[in-house]
Amino acid sequence: MRITRELAVRFLSLGTLVLFLLMSPATAQVHSSGANGFEIRVSKSTKRSPKESCDAFVRDIGKWWSSDHTWSGKAENLAMDMDRCVLVERLAEGGFCRHMAVAHYEPGKLIRLTGGLGPLKEMGLDGTMTIRFTEKDGETVIDAKYVVHGYAPDGFSRLAPVVHQVLDQQFERLKNFSETGNPDPKDLR
Repeated sequence: MRITRELAVRFLSLGTLVLFLLMSPATAQVHSSGANGFEIRVSKSTKRSPKESCDAFVRDIGKWWSSDHTWSGKAENLAMDMDRCVLVERLAEGGFCRHMAVAHYEPGKLIRLTGGLGPLKEMGLDGTMTIRFTEKDGETVIDAKYVVHGYAPDGFSRLAPVVHQVLDQQFERLKNFSETGNPDPKDLR
């Protein structure tokens, strides 16, 4: 079997997930977890308006999402195709990955996506992610809730904290990007 770059990235992504599963602390922030799934909540505040924050999520996902959490290894290959209602990633040789479907969209207020992100898709897990953009005290609160369900032979207690960590990182990057145009907090000094 020939190992392509895409296949190597896929194995590395799965390997990273397994490593996080083995190293993740049991006290990670997860709203709830049970035998059939889990619910994760992430909340970030930004100085940008709800419309600007939502627009950054939809129009600029390839600029703020971490390349470490893509199949292609390049975040710029991600796009929210609102005409086709999908979050899609371009892969080499004309390939693609449909990460999630857009099930509900209210510009500047809410976006609801369905599907399993990254390795969750390969594991046969499904989910619904709802992101709300609301104004509070002169700031925008970005509230994300991701409810994942399905069958996990080893349960969800170790998987949920890893997914929370990844999503918390992504929404921190969105917050940074919407405020400064730069998603990486290390570069904001």
